Amino acid sequence: MAPPIDNPLKQKLFTGEELGKAWVFGAAASSRKPLTPSHWFGSHFPDAASQHGSPFLETTETDANGFELTRVVASNVEFFAALLGGDSRLGHRVIYYPPEGRFYYKEVDGIFHVATEGRLASLLAALLLRCAGEMPLTVDRHRLFVEFREEQQLIEVVRKARSTLAVAESFFDVDSINRRVAGAETMDQTARSFVDSSVEIAEGTVKLTVGELFAAFLEYCRMNGVQIGHQGDRKLKRMVVETVNQHHGVRLRHDLTDSRGRCAKGWSGLTFRNQALTGYELARN
Repeated sequence: MAPPIDNPLKQKLFTGEELGKAWVFGAAASSRKPLTPSHWFGSHFPDAASQHGSPFLETTETDANGFELTRVVASNVEFFAALLGGDSRLGHRVIYYPPEGRFYYKEVDGIFHVATEGRLASLLAALLLRCAGEMPLTVDRHRLFVEFREEQQLIEVVRKARSTLAVAESFFDVDSINRRVAGAETMDQTARSFVDSSVEIAEGTVKLTVGELFAAFLEYCRMNGVQIGHQGDRKLKRMVVETVNQHHGVRLRHDLTDSRGRCAKGWSGLTFRNQALTGYELARN
């Protein structure tokens, strides 16, 4: 009597160790080709494979002539959500920031930029297409090329990535090493640098108005390539004023006059270190 068949469809889920042995990423890639879609993705994204397992559930079918064909049965959504986090070996990183409900990707300059969900979906679609193109004839590529690249399938992965790639609210704290383009933490650090390098205590009747200070700060940002983005003037101005107060231990006055003789807010006894900054006026109301 023949023994019972436990897995008649020969369905296979690869382990992280098996995926690592199947194909070496990098220099050896030209001599050792991926055998299945799971091998391909697992070898390119070993971190995601070690954390979330096999990229696909695969099955191998054998016809009457003994020809074997590997088919993809289902995808591992958790693996592909983690894949969107990038390759740590190459310094790539994508995170999801819950307080804003947005994804960010880290550029080569170390600054995080906004990544749209559509861009992430397009990246995944491109990877699936590339994988399909590099598969041997022993793999059925239809589902890779068509079904898994459909919009709804891609959206499901991106939605899952919101929880998989989520970081704590403190990720972009003022004292954190992580920085966003025009983020509050970036502008705060810039304001500190500006005040520390550009504003000093002065003797006598010297005065510095908020208008002059803020105009000089905007110029400082421009010269140092700091993007202000959609931050409002009022919010930025308040932040710079508070930085001056804290840094120099002074209090804002409301009874000064600007260069045109108009009533203005500012400080008595403060001036710019670089006198070339003196005379800046706020161009925007």
